[in-house]
Amino acid sequence: MFESIFPFFLCIGGAIYLVMRGIRAFERRGSSPEEIAALSDQLSELRELHWTMRMSIDRLREEQEFAGQLLGPPASGDQSKSRPSTA
Repeated sequence: MFESIFPFFLCIGGAIYLVMRGIRAFERRGSSPEEIAALSDQLSELRELHWTMRMSIDRLREEQEFAGQLLGPPASGDQSKSRPSTA
């Protein structure tokens, strides 16, 4: 008996699922232009903030590399130039 009822409930469940998806899609499609404009403004602000942070990180990385070059040991080829020869 269960074998004959199962496909019926499966079809009913599938139909309910499709109706719910259709309702949700219809509600999303009806977004107001004000909401879209607000989201667009927020997205542009986030892009600007991302660009600013990226530039700051790049600047800090360059400063760190420069400080490392100043404070680090001289390269192997530069040792002869920085130290006088003892001949």
